[in-house]
Amino acid sequence: MSTSSILVPNDHHQAVGLLQPFFGQRAREIYESHGRSLAQLVAQAHQSTQLRMRLLARGHTIALAAAAEQVTPQEEPSSSDALKRFLDLRLAGRQGESFIAVFLDAGHHLVAVEDIFGETLGRPDVNPRELAKAALHHKAASVISSHSYPISGGPSVADKFLAHALRHALRRVDVRLLDHILIAGGAQVSFARLRLI
Repeated sequence: MSTSSILVPNDHHQAVGLLQPFFGQRAREIYESHGRSLAQLVAQAHQSTQLRMRLLARGHTIALAAAAEQVTPQEEPSSSDALKRFLDLRLAGRQGESFIAVFLDAGHHLVAVEDIFGETLGRPDVNPRELAKAALHHKAASVISSHSYPISGGPSVADKFLAHALRHALRRVDVRLLDHILIAGGAQVSFARLRLI
């Protein structure tokens, strides 16, 4: 299979083909044992000590680094297709809720990406002061926060409250919250685009 082929979500034959260089004849078996989900397989690979799984995890990390390189400065970084791909890759395979922050300099160059808290099965406990502290640590001029859900859903009242609290905490240290992006069920919802921040 050509590595430049168009990727089609849930194309199980294509997924097995992508896994064959890592797992050979066991590719289909391994794919099916992870619920026919590349995201679940990649998440498990990052936790595994098995050589072939570690190689898959390394491949994912390389793809993540390549996606980060594509995030280029622009007036509205949160609308960037490259940023959307990067966030999807960064959050791939996570089962619970996750919260990450993308730190940008004054020219909207990507400075750092940090998990503000790891995966949780319940409601996330995000402390806005921790985000402000991380922004100062990275000398960021602006931040794009992203919150993932394992299931679909639009912004809740709690999400809106959190985005407001994040914006307020960052404003106190002269850092701008450019966007808060919810990722759920493969869709991304931009608070900036909805004018919620």
